[in-house]
Amino acid sequence: MNALDPTDIQVLECESVNTQTTKDLDLKILESNQGIDKIYTIADNARYYKNKELKEWLKDTKIEQVFLPPYSPNLNIIERLWKFLKKKVINSTFFRTKHEFREAVHTFFENVGQYKNELASLLTLNFPILNSQSILL
Repeated sequence: MNALDPTDIQVLECESVNTQTTKDLDLKILESNQGIDKIYTIADNARYYKNKELKEWLKDTKIEQVFLPPYSPNLNIIERLWKFLKKKVINSTFFRTKHEFREAVHTFFENVGQYKNELASLLTLNFPILNSQSILL
């Protein structure tokens, strides 16, 4: 997902997320952003993002990974997109089959432009900042 245009989303359907599927998604991102000098991808601390093979491959690309601090979903705007998807598609409908569920998710991403105004206000780069005085234990 492009943080500057929340309707610019690259989707890769796969059985599981691993080093190869991460590389495949990065290839899609490179293909769709050929005119850009540097591409920053925001990554959590999943093992496949830190894989030696992936790191070596990324050295020869325009992609630079930026890792989030551990336990910081508030800094990961993709988490807001998942929440929005759940609200609009997953939690609002009963799906009798896996196929119906899959098609609904695909339809959401194919038509994500219709949610542009809602996503623009939700998927901003304004992040809630917490400090030690605001956290009550």
